[in-house]
Amino acid sequence: MKYLGVHGKHAPEKIRSVSFFLPPTDLKAGAEALDHPSNFIYRKRFLHYLSIKVEEKNRRFPGVVDVSKLKEIKAWRDFDEYFSAPINGFRDAEDFYEQASAKNFMGGITVPTLLVQALNDPILPPACYPVELCKNHPNIFLEMPRHGGHVGFTQAKKEVAWAEERAWGFVKSLG
Repeated sequence: MKYLGVHGKHAPEKIRSVSFFLPPTDLKAGAEALDHPSNFIYRKRFLHYLSIKVEEKNRRFPGVVDVSKLKEIKAWRDFDEYFSAPINGFRDAEDFYEQASAKNFMGGITVPTLLVQALNDPILPPACYPVELCKNHPNIFLEMPRHGGHVGFTQAKKEVAWAEERAWGFVKSLG
């Protein structure tokens, strides 16, 4: 969403529509939500897989990050401070949150965009639901189903997930 918002009318012509499911449009609020005790399982899982990626990046590009900082992570913001920000060229976590959060750029989106955020997603706080922006935005279609959790849009006895069906339905509705 950030990419589309930044590039607006200059986005590649091949991008004719997009669908997003459960993105943390406000990275700072999302980081704070991950630190809530009830989200321990999500935080642990995300940190596990991201730590593997950080270690791989260090093997491929020695010295870009200080892998020893992985042991110092006490909060999600620490990960962003030690890794997300420097790897992506930001000054610090706060700069990363400000410059990379989609919410700050979504107004510039010029292609039909489906944004689905389940109301019962445990790691999306209210700041990640851009209701006011989407109310009058001609290209962003916000849907907030009551259920779905964090990427839990399942359907009994179906090979295709609801999210896949919804994304395809959105594309087909555009003609």
